[in-house]
Amino acid sequence: MQDDSLPKRRSIRLRGYDYSLPGAYFLTLCAHQREILFGEIVKGQLTLNQFGRTVREELLRTAELRAGVQIECFVIMPNHIHFVLVLHKTLQSKAGDLPVAPTARSPRGPGSGTVGAIIAQFKAASARRVNQLRGTLGAPLWQRNYYEHVIRTPKAFAQIQRYIAENLLRWAYDHENPACDRKEADDLHSILSADKPQP
Repeated sequence: MQDDSLPKRRSIRLRGYDYSLPGAYFLTLCAHQREILFGEIVKGQLTLNQFGRTVREELLRTAELRAGVQIECFVIMPNHIHFVLVLHKTLQSKAGDLPVAPTARSPRGPGSGTVGAIIAQFKAASARRVNQLRGTLGAPLWQRNYYEHVIRTPKAFAQIQRYIAENLLRWAYDHENPACDRKEADDLHSILSADKPQP
């Protein structure tokens, strides 16, 4: 029986899209309840605290641990991160892995080697380490979901890279900033809207 008092969750993933395909993905992950956790920005410069440095280490390890995965660029903000994840090829098993029979679908969660699986592993590893540091074992570090955009054109790729590089300077106007009361969309919205698939 469905509980109608619970909010209806809508998938933000592209229906039918294979998230293990080679390509570039723009991702945004927010801290749980958008809490300021990772550091502070003063005059356009971010000073990462211990939690922010831990998140950076785990983000970089994400690519080190996986063949065919690259973190092209990233920025850690006080309560969220933006980065471009590049899958260079469909991820294959590494030497020494036990062969397994293919299944119709993953019994739980995203399939291995997909953007969703990579993000889930990053979120789990970074949450475990940050929670050890702050003495809050099992507490959520990240929002339940994340924002993703499949980058389709070199122009959009360059614009997103520039947006990430300049993001610290935009903090005062960032809708993720709890001190910002600005409601209109920033230029990221127009960049991503222009990078939609053509019918």
